[in-house]
Amino acid sequence: MKSDELESAYALIREFNDGQFKADSLINDQQEKLIKLLCQDLLPNTEFSLDRIGSIIEDIATADTLWNRKSQNVINEIYTFLGEKKPIQAEECRNSFIRDCPSLWYRKIVESV
Repeated sequence: MKSDELESAYALIREFNDGQFKADSLINDQQEKLIKLLCQDLLPNTEFSLDRIGSIIEDIATADTLWNRKSQNVINEIYTFLGEKKPIQAEECRNSFIRDCPSLWYRKIVESV
């Protein structure tokens, strides 16, 4: 999974969340590819199917919101621990998120802190 492809995929789900297209809209081949990437990244146990594309897009949007919030919370916790001079707790917090999060995109964000 290339980083620029994943970046484009997350830009697409932001467009969906912003109401720029609906889950049951017709999608082009590039959008299909990006949605499939998002499915693999956020919902690794979900089989991608064009027959269920609407519900898959909605599930992706829900998972994206969940992991976005969790990543923001864990980043805040990491900075709090670091500010309190508790680097071991900060690392434990980071490692816990990385272990639990299915998304390479969000794991990379947290790893970079």
